[in-house]
Amino acid sequence: QKEMGFVEATKNWFIKWKDFDTRISRSEFWWGNLGVMIISMLLGFVIGLMVGVGGVALGYSLGAIETFTNVVLLPWYVFSSIAGLSLAARRLHDVNKSGWWILIFFTIVGMLFLLYWHCKKGDAGDNRFGKNPLNLHAA
Repeated sequence: QKEMGFVEATKNWFIKWKDFDTRISRSEFWWGNLGVMIISMLLGFVIGLMVGVGGVALGYSLGAIETFTNVVLLPWYVFSSIAGLSLAARRLHDVNKSGWWILIFFTIVGMLFLLYWHCKKGDAGDNRFGKNPLNLHAA
């Protein structure tokens, strides 16, 4: 049984952004989240720097620069939100929970349950959401 690595998990985050049906392993979930967090920070830094330097040079206020930066990043915010929900739903599927359980995030106790389920080992065999993702990646 092969765990998924950082690069493959990050790549899958982009490829499977609209897959709300299958299962993923803990390694794919955590490595994918880390990879996208790093990409988001770098993207925000580079775009913020470019817009900031240009905005200051043109005499815009810091508020206007921040607003413009957020508008430029809006497509990324929307895409990463959908892809993040997809990733979380597929992780819940691995422990045989419906993706709708994500909604309990809005309660304090619910956040603890989600954290537990995201850390919990997935079902060893097939479940109602598909085959064990670790067996799919076996060499």
